[in-house]
Amino acid sequence: MTASQQAPFAPCAGESWRSPWEMYATLRDAHPLHHVPEGDYWVLSRYADVLAAARDTGRYSSADGLTITYGERARLGITDAAPMVMLDPPDTPASAA
Repeated sequence: MTASQQAPFAPCAGESWRSPWEMYATLRDAHPLHHVPEGDYWVLSRYADVLAAARDTGRYSSADGLTITYGERARLGITDAAPMVMLDPPDTPASAA
């Protein structure tokens, strides 16, 4: 398997945890839109793509959280009080409503 065929995104694994810069560079250069099959999620690695996704809440959402495991919010018991970063417009934090 070549380097371009390997899944380069491993945020909590060994050396990438201590020094993620090479992993991020590989993502930007070779895998700007990268699917991680083990968790069934997508990683955007270029600034312009991330900014466009952040602004397009109709197509991209943070409502399921900033986690890499489905159902993690429910498992942690935080489904009723999502942090602001996990709210898509027009939702507002409970304290601001």
